[in-house]
Parts: sequence; structure tokens; C-alpha cells
Amino acid sequence: PEEYDRMGKENSSGSPSGNPRDTASTPPPVSAQEGPVIPETFVSGFMSKVAPWFRRGVQEDSHEFLRLLIDAMQNSCKGARNDKTAAASGNGSEDTEYPFRLFRGTVESNVKCSACRATSCKIDPIEDIGLDILPVKSNPPPQASNPYASSTRGAASMSSSRSTSPTSNMALADVQQALERFISSEHLDSGYKCEKCGKLGKATKTSRLASIPPILTLHLKRFRYGSGGGKRGGGGFDSGSSSTRSSRSARGGGGLQSDFDNVGPSGSAKIEGHVRFSAVLDVKPYLTPELQRGVFQKAICRLFAVVVHSGKNSHSGHYVAYVHNVSKKEWWKMDDARIVRVPWAEVQNAEAYMLFYRVTSHPVARQLKDVADAKEERARRVMDEIRRREEEAKNRAAAEEEDRKGGGA
Repeated sequence: PEEYDRMGKENSSGSPSGNPRDTASTPPPVSAQEGPVIPETFVSGFMSKVAPWFRRGVQEDSHEFLRLLIDAMQNSCKGARNDKTAAASGNGSEDTEYPFRLFRGTVESNVKCSACRATSCKIDPIEDIGLDILPVKSNPPPQASNPYASSTRGAASMSSSRSTSPTSNMALADVQQALERFISSEHLDSGYKCEKCGKLGKATKTSRLASIPPILTLHLKRFRYGSGGGKRGGGGFDSGSSSTRSSRSARGGGGLQSDFDNVGPSGSAKIEGHVRFSAVLDVKPYLTPELQRGVFQKAICRLFAVVVHSGKNSHSGHYVAYVHNVSKKEWWKMDDARIVRVPWAEVQNAEAYMLFYRVTSHPVARQLKDVADAKEERARRVMDEIRRREEEAKNRAAAEEEDRKGGGA
């Protein structure tokens, strides 16, 4: 397979291409602050400014890292923005910056009281969807609702034989089944108090996506935390986010707490095994009816990145990522400093922890593309003007040289 070493060096001329730097036509080098971020600098800055509880040499959760990183990016954008008009109007705190526009959606939850039959509606922001992948109790639902689901070619929807998880002999829910579980009805216990009739009783809760971001992140809930453990506290299965804007957690997941081997320092353990996912995902069935009739009459998502955790619990192991080069239609495996091109078969057989989909024809994505295209067009015009002036200067120099030769004769 092709490999690329990220520790590549420039040649002796100081230019990656081998050509000496031409100060007349090459822009001056950007400062260190504007150039690529050195990994060591990034890690040190993240740990000191964003997550001081992170420790070098200690396994940390990639999902928590992503949530913290997006929050930090959002706060940085807010800090850099000097919009006095928005601040004066009270809109300065709205999450309209680039990071949240890319990653944040909303979930609509409807709770129906069993006594008065009144329904209350609430919309909450999310930055990813936490999916329960515990084995389904009944036969898998028909796949007709997602015609884009792809086969794993024998990479089995059953859990890995090397797994020490109690689900090792049971088929884990695939992504489509987990999404069906996400929108399924949840029966609340008798402690629910209705906002309309004020009675304590039972209720039914349903949830659907009220809006989706251009980048849809699916978090497969593989980790279970014992009492006193969890992502910075709390027991049960991982809830998805340490942020105040916590991601929606799929329901279920009890009954396996005492059956895990390889329990980590805080009581964490992992559900191992393959979870089937497809390269193309139709999320329209999981949207609210209003959204389905509106801008997302088609809601097709294409996979472009996969994060994989190898290990027995959240406090040990190793992370790798698979990233899709969309323009070249190639998949690459990112394993520390080793980057290798891999076939799609390897990607779809991976035991995914996080899945990243881009929503095709998303309104925000179209807006960002228009902005990028406009910048590219401006840059092209600037370069054309530079080349025109260089050509004029070259012609003038040639003419002056001819004049000198003519005068000397």
C-alpha cells in the first residue's frame, strides 16, 4: 500500500517542490502563528487552555475530546468577533459561528401524558447522536427504509470472536437499527408530572431530529461506566457529552453491568464487536414531518470519516481514524505518524466508535461553498493580475534592452 510519512522534510533548497524560492513571485512565508499547527503545540495548548484534567500518557476519550474541541473553537470564534450591534441587541450569545453551524443540530422531544393526553414539546441542541448498539431482542427490522445500506461482505454483523464483551455471541444493532431505536417510543415511569394537568403518572416520549448539521456525527455507545465512573462522573452507559449541550443518549443499555471483563480504573468496560454501517445513509425517516416536507425532502448522507478504538475499556487502547479523500475517492488510514491508503473493505469491517457523515446538498454547506468559491475566484483574479504585471514588466525590460543595444550600435 501507498504510505506517506508526515515527518517529511523539505529539500536543501528550502522548497518542497525542489525549486529555489523566487521572492519576486512567491508570497512571503506566513508567520508561525498563521501557518500549520505543530501537533506538540496543539496538544500542549489544548491541555492547558481547554482540558487541564487531560494527562500525557493517559488514555482519553476521543468523543469527549471532539466535544471539548468544538466548544473551544466556538468560544474562540465568539471571542474574536467584535459585533457590537449583535451584543447590543442581545444576539451576541447566539451560537451562529462556523463550528456550530457545521456540527450542531436539534432534537424535538414530545411527551404525551397518559392521564390527560396532552403533549408537551421541547427542542434541544445536539452536537452528535449517541446510538445504543446493544443487541436487538427481536428479529432485525426490514432494510427497506434505507435502500442505501451496504453489505459488509461477510464481515459480519455478529460481534468479533475475540471479544470479551457479554454480547460476543449476540448480533449488535447496526446503525439503521440503532437509529430506529433512537426515534422509538419511550415509556416514562409513574414519576412524570404533566405540565398541563399537574398529575403524576406515566407518559410516552418520542424524539426526532428537528434539524441536522452539514456534518452529522454518530457516536456508537460502546463504553459502560460503573458507579462513580463515567465521563467525568456518573454511572451507566456513556451519555455522549461532557458539554452543557449534551448529546442525545439512546435509551436502554441496562442489565449488563456485572457481565463485563477488562474493567477499567473507573469501572469502564467496552462493548466490542462489529456494528454494520454503510457508506451512504438516508436519515429522512428520522426527521420531524415538518423537516421532511421542507428543505430535506431528500436527506442523503455520505460517510467521510471513521474513528476506531482498539482496547478493552476507555482507559486503555489506541485510536486510529479512516478518512475519505472525496476528490480522489480514496480511503486513508491515520495511525499516528503512519498514513496508509486502504480499500473500502477494510473501512467497513472496522469496529467503529464514531462515524462522520456529510449531508449532501445541505443549505449551510451550499452557503459555505459559495463563500469558498467567491474567495477562490478573487484569488484567481489577483493571480491573473500579478501574472499580467509580471508579463508587462518582462516586456518592458526586453524593450529597454533592445533600445540599449540599438543605441550602442
